[in-house]
Amino acid sequence: MGKGQRAKLARAQEKIDNSQKTTAKKKNNKKGNAWVTPVVTTLIIVLLAGILVLNVLNSNGIILRGKTVMQTENFKVTGTMMQYAAGAVKQGFINSYGEELVSYMQDGYFKESAQTEVETYLVYAEAAKAEGITLDEEEYSQIDENLKAMKDVANASGYSVNSYLSLAYGKGVNEKDLRAFYELSMLANKYEQKIYDETKDTLTDDEIEAYYKKNSDQYTVADVLKYTETLTLESGLTEDEKTAKKAEFLAKFDAMGAATSEEEFKSALTAYLTDKATAEGTLGDPEAMSPEDQADAAFATITKSQISMKDASDWVFENTEAAYARQAGEVKVFAEDSAAKKAEESESSSSSSSSADAKETYTVAVYYMVSAPRKDDAKTKNAGHILLAFDGFTDKEAAKKKADEVLAEFLAGDATKDSFEALAEQYTYDSAVFYENVPEGQMEEAFENWIFDDARTEGETGIVETSYGYHVMYFVGEGDAAWLAECRTAVIGQKTGDKYTAFEELYPVTIDKSAMKSVKG
Repeated sequence: MGKGQRAKLARAQEKIDNSQKTTAKKKNNKKGNAWVTPVVTTLIIVLLAGILVLNVLNSNGIILRGKTVMQTENFKVTGTMMQYAAGAVKQGFINSYGEELVSYMQDGYFKESAQTEVETYLVYAEAAKAEGITLDEEEYSQIDENLKAMKDVANASGYSVNSYLSLAYGKGVNEKDLRAFYELSMLANKYEQKIYDETKDTLTDDEIEAYYKKNSDQYTVADVLKYTETLTLESGLTEDEKTAKKAEFLAKFDAMGAATSEEEFKSALTAYLTDKATAEGTLGDPEAMSPEDQADAAFATITKSQISMKDASDWVFENTEAAYARQAGEVKVFAEDSAAKKAEESESSSSSSSSADAKETYTVAVYYMVSAPRKDDAKTKNAGHILLAFDGFTDKEAAKKKADEVLAEFLAGDATKDSFEALAEQYTYDSAVFYENVPEGQMEEAFENWIFDDARTEGETGIVETSYGYHVMYFVGEGDAAWLAECRTAVIGQKTGDKYTAFEELYPVTIDKSAMKSVKG
């Protein structure tokens, strides 16, 4: 038991002791109080006994367990089950972001998140029951293993499982609540996975293509060379002076706008940046990026939403019914006047705002098309991992030693994807084992560098260190093109979401708001 728990019990005991002493004093000093009759005394004793019993029932979770906070026709969630759910959400938050951030969360955040999650479980569980789907022996066995793992954690911490659950997830939570919650969530997850698999298996190429066309701006990219710069116009200039300064600034981009090849564009940009650095006195500064490096950095693969200047985004991704209009080698210079833009926005929104004190700016952007717009064909990878998290071991060396042992155990067996998954169920600290269609930029650098190594071969293994711990890696192979993977995921999500909405109408969830108030979180 922690220091805080001991102090809390000590304070409670002190209150009881003080109460007893006060009662004794009153009894000795107030013998003349004739109104304290035997009947009244009996009532007081009964009342005090009732309070003690109530406290015991509260601490054991009996009262909270007796409350049904959410239910459907065939399933219910008790107060202690919901208390576990809220505690589990909180623990997950702490594992991801640290305990110090908990205080910044709005009161009731974890309970509300758990309520949404549990509502989903109830709806899917009802749908499963309606279809005659139940948990099998293997799944019940998995629940037993999960409970055993929880007991092992509790015993290693010096607690009984019920004491540990109560401390970790909320007052009164015990093993019975955990088992009931596991059974509900596992049945719901089983049915949800069934719906997902059926939707995925019946999805057609035409459906994916139709979704892409409807949302092409999100999944279409273009390779460009781009440069943007803004001129700030001093206050007090006349309109003629502003016009002259804008024209002078715009003329500096003529060479870039006249480029007929990538080399010409980079050369013109390098010349411009060299003149600019010379004027500013930063040319040759070891801490500043050289003009040549800046010109190389002008290359980008972008989507329409990544271009802030509307005229530029419309031009780069100009679309006809047949195809995108832009082709490699095209170039255009764009200019945007802040004063004109504000006037246009004000007119379109039918509102007026004073901008007399705002500085006027003039922004110029140049886009050179390196490639015509296309579906985002960036590579993705499929890989598996077994995470040995640092916080599960005494130190990094212990985690690394365990990672080496797990990899050795895998290689000593038949070393297949199935055996890797089986080993992961035994050792991993992550909820997911295999990741499909992982794009660049999603994982930590070390993890990503390993799976995107061009020399990687199917079935290859290794160990990678990240901020989370050591990962025993398994390379599955190449994934789909980014646009295809993302569109497929979006369509599946859309269709399964529609099915869930239909289930919600068929299997309504009743929530007892009064009972829910008893749940902490």
